This record gives sequence, structure tokens and C-alpha cells, in this order.
Amino acid sequence: MSGAFLTLVAALAMEPIAAWVHRFFGHGPGWSLHVDHHQPRFRWERNDLIPLGFAGLAMVAFAFGAAQPGLRWLFWIALGVTIYGGAYGLIHDIYIHRRLPLLPARVAVLEPWRRAHLEHHERGTAPFGVLLPLRPHWRWGWGWGPSALP
Repeated sequence: MSGAFLTLVAALAMEPIAAWVHRFFGHGPGWSLHVDHHQPRFRWERNDLIPLGFAGLAMVAFAFGAAQPGLRWLFWIALGVTIYGGAYGLIHDIYIHRRLPLLPARVAVLEPWRRAHLEHHERGTAPFGVLLPLRPHWRWGWGWGPSALP
């Protein structure tokens, strides 16, 4: 398999993985780490340890993938995880939560993501994903839902 393909697959796979971790760890046994993300803003949150864990795993995969030719695939997977992490940080931390003022306060194309995530904060329920914020609906199955679309 090519490195570009592995990178793409890893980046795409991270959204359901992150949503699963958010739902079943962050809103489960890891609530003590995640709860401050649902409270008034602080510069640093205990919740930041969760993406730092993913970053640590990616760094280990980068190291092994770069050092061992037989494990090169780990390098490409780590690159995909890192690309996802960058997109997640840009949308979630920088745009939605305004943790760094690097983007305008409103970017029309990003507003559906903001509304979907803020709905999660209001209710504590789905959507748990950020880049593809799907939520179940009893009438029409999985989807963005009416409140997330413009």
C-alpha cells in the first residue's frame, strides 16, 4: 500500500475513533478529564490530555516508522493521525471554542460545525464527532440533523 493511501485512511478513520473515545471514554470513565471542557473556559483543560494521548501515540509511531524500514507503514498512519489532529484543532479549538484568536469569529462555511458542537455542549448527547458531527434520529437514521444544517 502506498504511503498516501495509508495516510488518507488513517486521517479518515480518526473521526469515528475520536467520536467513539469522546462518547464512551469522555462521557464515561474519563468524565473527570472531560468535564472541564463542558464548563466555563480556561486556557488549559484536563481534557487536553486526551488529544495529547493521541499525539503521544503518533510520535511513537513516527519514531518506529522512521527508524525501521519494515515498520514504515506506522509513519504514514501517524501522519494521517497528525493531519486529523490539525484539522480537529483548527475546527474545534480555534474556531468553535475560540481558544486562539487565529480565525474570524464567524466563517459561514464552518457554522454548521459550530452549531452541531454547541448543541452537544447544551445537551451532553450526540453529536460526539467534530469534523463529521453525526447524530442518530429516530425518524431518519444517522445524519447531521436539522439544527446542524444551514
